[in-house]
Amino acid sequence: MDSIGIAGNIDLAINDSVCLSTAISFTPTSISLSESIQKDSVLDEAIDGLRENKLILSETGKARFIYIILLKMYYYHLVNAHQGFDLLQMCDTENSKYIVNQFKQVSNLPDRLEMLNSGYISEFLKSNQIDYIQDEESKLLSEIEDYENRLDDYL
Repeated sequence: MDSIGIAGNIDLAINDSVCLSTAISFTPTSISLSESIQKDSVLDEAIDGLRENKLILSETGKARFIYIILLKMYYYHLVNAHQGFDLLQMCDTENSKYIVNQFKQVSNLPDRLEMLNSGYISEFLKSNQIDYIQDEESKLLSEIEDYENRLDDYL
């Protein structure tokens, strides 16, 4: 079965590659997940495509896409505010809701949560043996761990 991609009928590997490149290029600009996504028009458009089922990714590709975006948000939170923030409170656009809901789904979290700290993504990936974690996620996890250690030393 053909999947629909950014430019029409293309295979999942190409879709995965394009979306992962988009996530890797993403640079948060705000504590707010919604604002950071909106300010990156390429990322915003990719999430629109996923949300509207116009862009299909493999399950692994989708999970990696979500992980990279949320790891980058948590790192931004650490560097700029020295703490994680509640992602559920940052879901004031359909695309930010999509990212958080997809993370809850791939990490088997319950639908109803009172809070989802942005730091949970790091803890989840460290404590679960996920075979498809690759260099980009490992690099982000290492940067997060280094920064957390520096914060612990400072405090």
